[in-house]
Amino acid sequence: MKVVVKKDFHFEKIYNFRDIGGVQTEDGRNVRSGILYRSDDLS
Repeated sequence: MKVVVKKDFHFEKIYNFRDIGGVQTEDGRNVRSGILYRSDDLS
């Protein structure tokens, strides 16, 4: 079973910011929601 949680966040000057919770790692485990985020640019 693969669980994917999709949560998009909207900020005025940060684009493509999202929670990557639910993404499966190489060893078969899943990233917990609310722990790791990504965006297009952090500067």
